[in-house]
Amino acid sequence: MPRRTSRFNPDGWIGEQLSVGANSERFFGGIRVDGEVFNVGDFVLVKVESYGDTQVMKIDALFEDMQEQKFFEGRWYYPPEDTTCGRLVGHDPREVFETVHVDELLIECIDGHCTVMEWDAYQQWLGQPANDDDNHEDETTFVCRAAYHPGSGEFVPLTG
Repeated sequence: MPRRTSRFNPDGWIGEQLSVGANSERFFGGIRVDGEVFNVGDFVLVKVESYGDTQVMKIDALFEDMQEQKFFEGRWYYPPEDTTCGRLVGHDPREVFETVHVDELLIECIDGHCTVMEWDAYQQWLGQPANDDDNHEDETTFVCRAAYHPGSGEFVPLTG
């Protein structure tokens, strides 16, 4: 299990338990961490010491094990530098690629929310006038227009 480096501590589950897993894991739809709510389907920034920089993931599941340790299962979104071709001239500075790479990490690895947009929505967002309080949004907004398969190195365009 990668070592956590985040400042967050889980406060508690939100809502009723959804299901029980094969190893008696208890699944939930949301969790509150330092007052911030994270739900299944949210995009998050994760900070894991062994992975280097902060990375983008999408929460696929939230659960706790028999020892009541809180985890999330998430799908990695790779920056171009983490693909076989690396960053190319046509890549947007905020571009990430959806992958089939999924991991289970401790909730404490979550370093906050982020936004991942489809290309058309991203272009509209870029056309909006910037507000004085948008600096954090610039650092946490990404665009995804393709899926990447780490095993084959194949890129598949996403619709939308």
